[in-house]
Amino acid sequence: MTMSENAPSTPLLLRAVRPIGFESAAAPADAPLDILIGADGRVAACVSSINAIPPQTRIIDGDGAWISPSWTDLHTHVWYGGTDISIKPALCGVARGVTTLVDAGSAGEANFHGMREWIIDRVDEEIFAFLNIGSIGLVACNRISELSTMNDIDVDRIAATVDAHRDRIIGLKVRASGVISKGWDLAPLKLAKKLGRVLKLPVMVHVGEPLPLYDDMLGLLDDGDIITHCFNGKCGVAIISGLSRGTMD
Repeated sequence: MTMSENAPSTPLLLRAVRPIGFESAAAPADAPLDILIGADGRVAACVSSINAIPPQTRIIDGDGAWISPSWTDLHTHVWYGGTDISIKPALCGVARGVTTLVDAGSAGEANFHGMREWIIDRVDEEIFAFLNIGSIGLVACNRISELSTMNDIDVDRIAATVDAHRDRIIGLKVRASGVISKGWDLAPLKLAKKLGRVLKLPVMVHVGEPLPLYDDMLGLLDDGDIITHCFNGKCGVAIISGLSRGTMD
């Protein structure tokens, strides 16, 4: 495990901390450990008790507090100032143990460069993103749909944006919900899947009010794709649940 590039230049000893997400053969599960981090930012020891302490070591008494590797949040909206639902990365980032944030389609091809310059490249957190297939992204997502017509999607510009930001764009986002795409049903998701195959990217699909229905969407998805908001209790899932119960009975 390596600390950030801002790691202190002196050793750090964390006394009596309990690990989550990693284990040590030196102590039973949940037992307090001493963790020594060297001046190079790397873990030098992780044992039940450390007595040989290097000079100038900074010591923090954990008093049984939990410690874990840094966390990743798979669904955030952090295009602060660029959309009406985003927050500043700091509110959900490093201060809460989350060092990697994944933005779930806040930006589309028309404004991803702004999110890259003003957010991604300027904060302490590592930010990756799913690019919204709607050109405007979620600028005013509770009032203006990014998927009203086919004119809202520019395939060539999506491809160009992905190619220019391959180091940050890790997938495509589509809000396949009836209140967003109106009568499109499965069309936006089908288009996103075709683009994903061409660009070699997975798809994250937002589900909400039908149409489409969950079962229809599941039939289009592959390994690596993501359904988000799938336990929202809206009509689409209620219909599928009812059908499932009827079949089982």
